[in-house]
Amino acid sequence: MILKNFFKPSPIIRFKSTVQGYEVGQPVRKASEVKPDWLVQQNKNAERNKTPKFSACPGMDDYYRAGYIIPAWEDFRIIVDDKHAHIEIGTGRGNPPCLNFEVMDYRVVEGAANIDANIAKHALKLPCPWKVFTKKGYSAFVMPALFHSPFLRDLFPYPGINDYDNYHTINVMFSPLKEMDLIIYAGTPMLHVIPYRREDFTCEVGFMNPKEHGEADFTYRSKKPGLYRKMFHNKKKYDITYLDK
Repeated sequence: MILKNFFKPSPIIRFKSTVQGYEVGQPVRKASEVKPDWLVQQNKNAERNKTPKFSACPGMDDYYRAGYIIPAWEDFRIIVDDKHAHIEIGTGRGNPPCLNFEVMDYRVVEGAANIDANIAKHALKLPCPWKVFTKKGYSAFVMPALFHSPFLRDLFPYPGINDYDNYHTINVMFSPLKEMDLIIYAGTPMLHVIPYRREDFTCEVGFMNPKEHGEADFTYRSKKPGLYRKMFHNKKKYDITYLDK
C-alpha cells in the first residue's frame, strides 16, 4: 500500500474539508455522476419515444460532465420578502450550522442579475466548509451548476475564476431573484468547479482563407449519428479519490 501511494501521481485539484464529517456526509462529487431529475426523465422519454438523448449534443454533454460538483453541506431555507432576505441553516434539530451566511455589498454586483423589481436587492454568501488546492499553474472556474442545480429560477449564483495554487477559499455567492420561501436540501448541487491549466491565450479574427473554408465545410458533411463523437471528440477524464475509503 505504501509503495502504491508513493508512485501514485499527485492530484491536479484537492478539496479538503475544514469541518470533520462533511468530507463523508456530503463529499465533492464528479459532475458526470450527479444525475439531475430533468436528465433522468429526459433519458427515459428519449428511450420510450426513440428520440435523441441529451448526450446527442456532445458540446453540452461535455460541459455537463466536466469537473466536480460541490453539493449543499447543510439544509438551507432561504426566505425573501419585498425588503428582507434571510437564510436558516441546518435541520433545526440541535445541530448548529458549521458556517453562517454573510451579507455582501450588493454594489459589487449591481446590475448583473435580473432581480424582480418588486423586491430589495441582496447579495449573499454561503462560505463553504472546503478549501481548494491545485498544482502550480492551475486555476478553476467556479460556476453555477447550470445543468445540475434545481434552483436557478430563484437564485442567481455568481461565477468566478480562482487561482487555487495560491488562494484556497471557495464560497457560494448569489442574489435572490424574487420573493420566496425556498428549501435547498443537503446534497443538492451548489457549485460546478472545473479546473484548467493557466496559459496565455492569443486570438485572431478575420475572414476564412480557402484552407479554412475547406476544413469548415467538408469535415462534417454527414448525418451519421454520433459522427462527431466518433471522429472528432477528445475524451476528458475527471477522476476523484476519497481518502476516507
